[in-house]
Amino acid sequence: MSPASMKPHRKILLTAHPARRIIRRCEAWIEAARRSRAALVGAQQGGGTSVIFTSDHGEYAGSHGLRNKGGALYEEAINVPLIISFPSARSASKTGAYPFVIPYACSSVDLLPFLYTLGLGNELWRNNTDDMIYYLYGRESIWDGIFTANNNLSYYPYPGVQHRRLSGIGLNNNTTGSNNWQLYQPFVLHTTDEIPVFNDANGNAGPGHAVAFRTVDQTYQNPNSTPIYGQSGRNSYGGYGGGKLGAYTIWNTSNNNLNNAPIIGDYTSSSVPPDYEFYTYSSGNAAEAGNQFWDSNNNTVSAAASPYVDDFFNTGNNTNVVIQDELYLLNTSGSSSNTIQQVQNAIQTAFNNYISYLDCTGQITDGNGNTHNSNTCASNMYSDHP
Repeated sequence: MSPASMKPHRKILLTAHPARRIIRRCEAWIEAARRSRAALVGAQQGGGTSVIFTSDHGEYAGSHGLRNKGGALYEEAINVPLIISFPSARSASKTGAYPFVIPYACSSVDLLPFLYTLGLGNELWRNNTDDMIYYLYGRESIWDGIFTANNNLSYYPYPGVQHRRLSGIGLNNNTTGSNNWQLYQPFVLHTTDEIPVFNDANGNAGPGHAVAFRTVDQTYQNPNSTPIYGQSGRNSYGGYGGGKLGAYTIWNTSNNNLNNAPIIGDYTSSSVPPDYEFYTYSSGNAAEAGNQFWDSNNNTVSAAASPYVDDFFNTGNNTNVVIQDELYLLNTSGSSSNTIQQVQNAIQTAFNNYISYLDCTGQITDGNGNTHNSNTCASNMYSDHP
């Protein structure tokens, strides 16, 4: 991939709902969640119930001129809360201790391993190739984040809790040890495909398959972002550093691989070139205002973005995988166990249902991003689609 093939991300502004209506809706959701949690915790205060408060996505609510959750990769939509309450923590809170904030980078994929571990009481499943969720053995361990966190070493200038998935982007402070997790930033991936047929304001086909490669530098103090609650010595400094590479590509649903999951974004298309954006929080751009992907002359990739591009497209990180492949390839570590085959079959079934949905609603696209009628829809199960 050459810089000439990279185009600046085209901002697509959406008409926002009145701000007052959005605020009322958000306040209602928060109040409903608060009451539900209070009732559940109150009923189970002496029991073994664990409560997790999180979300599958955020809400733009007018930020960046956007509403809802799709079409872009800003923090308002992809950085969601994760609050975990379990019996021992609730008992400690009675003594007046504030909630323990852990500088740990994880994603929704890591919730299943955590819940599974809670049920088992240990993480021995990560070493059992025949376990039903072994395919997630390399994912982050929220269990570690909670139970092995050292309060004295979890904040600036230390890298915090040990991470398993590491980028090739160095930490600001890499002097605390020689292990990879003490040298490199952890990362998360996010993707959104809510728009199978994507058109810009002029009606031209555009890249609608969006992927975010987000790193977190827990050793960097960012004075321009919101302070993190409960962290001694950090309340006047703000949040963490790191950066985010956003990649937007065409998602061809009528190619020769239509019958096999997954479909991979086309980063080499000449008819619908990919778009890119980049933000570096370690330089104070916590608001993600202005695309930092290009240099000052707008013709080459910036020095700050270049390591992220290399890491995303090549095996230059510390997990020995091409980072973008984590979205498309099942990490089996060479295992051919029945459980892995079952997972692959489930993925294929979900994929087939999605392709059937696109076909029956006229949203199959060709390599140019235009709708393409395959005439293979065998039912009218989606006839109510607008």
